[in-house]
Amino acid sequence: EAEFSRLAAEFVGKESGSAKDLPVDRIADCIPHLILENMTAPRFYSLFAQAGVRTACVVKENGTFCGMISRTGLIEACRKAEEGHDMRREEEDEEKADGEEEELRGLGALSGNSEEDEEELRGLGALGENSEDDGEACKVGDEEDGFLKDTRMNKKSFAPL
Repeated sequence: EAEFSRLAAEFVGKESGSAKDLPVDRIADCIPHLILENMTAPRFYSLFAQAGVRTACVVKENGTFCGMISRTGLIEACRKAEEGHDMRREEEDEEKADGEEEELRGLGALSGNSEEDEEELRGLGALGENSEDDGEACKVGDEEDGFLKDTRMNKKSFAPL
């Protein structure tokens, strides 16, 4: 095993990154410590423990050298992939929740809390600052045309769905 690591490193160093064939059939027993390029991570992760090594060469079945992988590198790559997956899921959930909230507000559904509803209506211009009877806050229109329309809103029409 140590001999294989030394030989592989020496060979790769001499060839300076060219994709040449390694003589793996002469120096390696492919069961169970050889990682083939098409193996899934869960399948070959346990090979690190079985072989008692921290790094391994990845080769094709025909012996073509593909690269090296370390146990630590594999763990970090899996962790990053999982974190990326979780972050995408959280972002999708947040976007969905924000979209649903905006849609409900757009349909006129408010929180159900009378103080919050009143503040929302005030923000929309439907209620005046004193929320009693501020006629100016409840009128919209074009004064130049002499047209003012009363737009008082019934708060009960803004009930939760």
